[in-house]
Amino acid sequence: MLSRKNIIIVLLAIGILIGLLSLISIDKKAPLISQNKYKASDSIKSIAKPNWWKEPTASANLTIPTQHSKNVTNQREPVSNFLKMSKSEEWKNTASSGIASAKYNLLFENKDYELAIIRMNAKVPQEEVLSIWQNKVGITPKSPYKSIKLITKYNQPLELITFKGEQKAILLAIHKSHKLTFFRLLSNEGIDEQITQKFKEFLFEIEIIN
Repeated sequence: MLSRKNIIIVLLAIGILIGLLSLISIDKKAPLISQNKYKASDSIKSIAKPNWWKEPTASANLTIPTQHSKNVTNQREPVSNFLKMSKSEEWKNTASSGIASAKYNLLFENKDYELAIIRMNAKVPQEEVLSIWQNKVGITPKSPYKSIKLITKYNQPLELITFKGEQKAILLAIHKSHKLTFFRLLSNEGIDEQITQKFKEFLFEIEIIN
């Protein structure tokens, strides 16, 4: 039989052998773990690989046209394309801006009036345009309004609408055909019967040719 001393020596030897085998096993597994990590990072890289940073192609720059963008354009149509009007010393042509094809200034009874002639596609929602001008004079947008008809010398119908705020006022004439033609008379001091009559006289003489 082995002595107690010999048993202890055998047990220690077995323990040392098990420890060495464990270290060898760990060393063999380490490269595999490292390799797996590399593959995972490579996979993440491939997910982010699409060229999101590149400039978009021409087709990517195209925007889907909306109803609004189809119907409204910032290009002003020259008045000569659609309107004939007699020259007047009272209505002074001024620099046009925004969407107006032309603008005129009238000094009457020591008050200034601005006439803007605006051309729009007939598909433009008229009520939305009028709502903007109601707001311009201080009226709640989309408020109800009344209109009257005016027939010009050339038998063309116009719709007359007045928007009166506390100070500003707009007298508006609208001709409807394949396009909308607006004649917008704006005053910062209100609009009375005299200027209304003068505006009607101006409208009576015009001819919309297109």
